[in-house]
Amino acid sequence: MKITDIKTYVTMPVEGLAWLFIEVETDEGINGLGECTDYFSNPHLVLGLEAVKPLVIGSDPANIEEMWQRLFHAYSNLNGRGYVSHLISAIDIALWDIKGKTLGVPIYQLLGGPVRDRVPLYTHVQDQFAAGANIDDMVAAAKQAKADGF
Repeated sequence: MKITDIKTYVTMPVEGLAWLFIEVETDEGINGLGECTDYFSNPHLVLGLEAVKPLVIGSDPANIEEMWQRLFHAYSNLNGRGYVSHLISAIDIALWDIKGKTLGVPIYQLLGGPVRDRVPLYTHVQDQFAAGANIDDMVAAAKQAKADGF
């Protein structure tokens, strides 16, 4: 199996705060999804994903660690803890998705199996001021989060 393309998708669940997803496509039709949102840097991340495509396309998606190392070392001079880590993360998540689909198992099984039967959730009220909200909107959003069980 070989990687044939990487596509980007943007969705906006909160007005003004876009989430960035990628899809790694393979020649066998098994595709993986990844995410690398950094609200205000998303346009640069899309360009960055275009830049790393030559290091990814044609590769075997099963070689997850090798791909991580290749990308990290090729771009670590650009601050491996920031921008580059977002790009690597999206591709890494998508490759694990492909591996899980290929083997017919959930990703958590590939990563060692379940360790709990539930996960406590955390949330916060998004910065809705960027979307034109006022303090009353923020208070309403906080009350809704509490009503939802957070």
